[in-house]
Amino acid sequence: DFGEFKQWKMLFLLFVVFLFSNLFAPAFSTNSTNQNCTGQMKALATLKFQVCKTELFQYCDKIEFQFWSADRDKYEGKYLKESDPENFKEDNPCGGNMTSCGYLDFLVDVCGAQYGVCHGDGERGEIMRMWIKQFIRETVRKANRHEDNSTEIKTGQCNPRLSEFFNLEEVDEITDFVEDAYKRKFETNEINYLL
Repeated sequence: DFGEFKQWKMLFLLFVVFLFSNLFAPAFSTNSTNQNCTGQMKALATLKFQVCKTELFQYCDKIEFQFWSADRDKYEGKYLKESDPENFKEDNPCGGNMTSCGYLDFLVDVCGAQYGVCHGDGERGEIMRMWIKQFIRETVRKANRHEDNSTEIKTGQCNPRLSEFFNLEEVDEITDFVEDAYKRKFETNEINYLL
């Protein structure tokens, strides 16, 4: 069963994170705002971020939504409700999180909050840059993964959020990458259809 495989994969990831954090705990920076944080606590923040991201991806990603539709019918949005109670809607658990900017905002504000206790601002910023780069890579691979087909990123509507972590040149590159992916996915298909 694929669901059982995912559980084993998550348990393995948890084991690797804790093993890594125990072996290299002294190497972790302690310049956070909370001096009582250990390497294990920092590693746990990454694991919690991954759980948050996976939950968002599995239930609010347009492509995954179709793939997991049978499971999604049973989904009540418990994790999303606990993570973001102010924006949660019973009749639409994903709410605005299915557009490209909504998804990005959830990653930064809700999932990224995991890095708010044991990580300093600079460290959190670098970690979030990494996660946002991964989000952009996933978006470039499948421009249609979001409800808006990634047009919010393409047209620069996410630029204020992106500019919190990237300089202007990098933000322009990101929008260009997504625009190119959008063209490959949609405009090429339209031309092939017309031929």
